[in-house]
Amino acid sequence: MTRIGQFVHGLMDDSQQERAFLSAVGFTGGFAGCRLVTHAIRRHIPPFHNFSSKGGTHIHHSTFGIFGLLGIGFLWAQQIFTGHDAPPRWGSRITATTYGLAAALTLDEFA
Repeated sequence: MTRIGQFVHGLMDDSQQERAFLSAVGFTGGFAGCRLVTHAIRRHIPPFHNFSSKGGTHIHHSTFGIFGLLGIGFLWAQQIFTGHDAPPRWGSRITATTYGLAAALTLDEFA
């Protein structure tokens, strides 16, 4: 196993470190994805386009990020998927990654 593989495997043993790592991965991937899609929209590269409501009002991606953060915050406030669930901790992994992604969507609006 490579050094990076050993490092990641070590992170996965501790649920708190695993959640922090997955949040960082979700944030980094989400932020990079937002930047790529935003640049594609500005250059009119299909299939990318602005997301609008039925009336034509542009909906910013920070809206989805804020709702995502609210949803994850509600789950964690109820002690659901906080890393203490029995292995394989799939719920904790999904919520941690989604938290990072939602934070990226929210923060990217200011980029």
